[in-house]
Amino acid sequence: MNRSPLFALPPPAAPESAESVWPLWTVYVAAVASGAIILAGSMGASVTRAPALAAASALLFGAFGAVCVWLLNRIHYFWPVGREAKLLAALWGAFAAIGYALPANLAIYTRFAARQDASAWSLFAPFTEEPMKNLGIVVVLLLAAPRPRTALDGLVVGSFVGLGFEVVENVVQSLTNAITSSPPGHPGQWASLATDVIHEVVRRSWTGHIVITGIAGFGIAYAMTARDRPVPQRLGDPGPAVARVLGAVEQTETRRRDHGDATRDRRAAGAGAAARRLRILLDCRRRAAVRVGARCVLLGSQPARAGAVLGQRGRRGWIAGRSGGHLGRR
Repeated sequence: MNRSPLFALPPPAAPESAESVWPLWTVYVAAVASGAIILAGSMGASVTRAPALAAASALLFGAFGAVCVWLLNRIHYFWPVGREAKLLAALWGAFAAIGYALPANLAIYTRFAARQDASAWSLFAPFTEEPMKNLGIVVVLLLAAPRPRTALDGLVVGSFVGLGFEVVENVVQSLTNAITSSPPGHPGQWASLATDVIHEVVRRSWTGHIVITGIAGFGIAYAMTARDRPVPQRLGDPGPAVARVLGAVEQTETRRRDHGDATRDRRAAGAGAAARRLRILLDCRRRAAVRVGARCVLLGSQPARAGAVLGQRGRRGWIAGRSGGHLGRR
């Protein structure tokens, strides 16, 4: 019995003759090499300051990346893409994408730190990280073939670009957090590293750059393969936009977590105020149902005005609006 597929994939692209790709190789090698140099220059001082932490971080997150590679290769749809393309994608994400995003993020961080709001820099991370990753997807897809066969090729390449980016980003962030959390040689540095590793394995591994960049790659490859559709429709594919939105959501959650106790205190205060307003509102409704015409002033964030009167016949409550004498139905 034939079963219909769960979803329909775009048709494969027609085969094309191979063309010279040396300009793309020039772009690829230059981007990866220069990104590696930028990354080494930015992290050289931290590695020198804590070489044992740096080695442990690279070992732990490298092992985690190897597990992710093994799991991704178990997905049936990932098989048609060759190992060379996957390796090229991972190297682009690990060096070219993060090497150019790091100075931009640092400049934005410095700007917001001067305004006493350093954690706000993470809201701009999708605009500094995603364009370089998306460029790598296009370059690797064109290096692998004159044109992607299906949109799934972009999903695979994008996932490995995100994997390379995420592994190196975790090494950089965990080393920075460990150094800034405690004095040199303090056990708290190793505790910070262990916390980052656990957080990556439990939460960020399958909700971070691997998934986000994979979605973007699917959209990019679809735009490159669906030549039978009008150009505005191909360029309007939502994949990269969805990936950027998901990146912004992830960075927002990171910023919220960094605020820690202050955020929880604000939430608790807001919840307490909301509970008090709800209690007053319910009390007003009860009195209005029992005693018609009872006066009830609802206390909110602004002083209650003279026209705030609860006094309509029946059990249906009416609440005074913001302007005196205007009644709006709740």
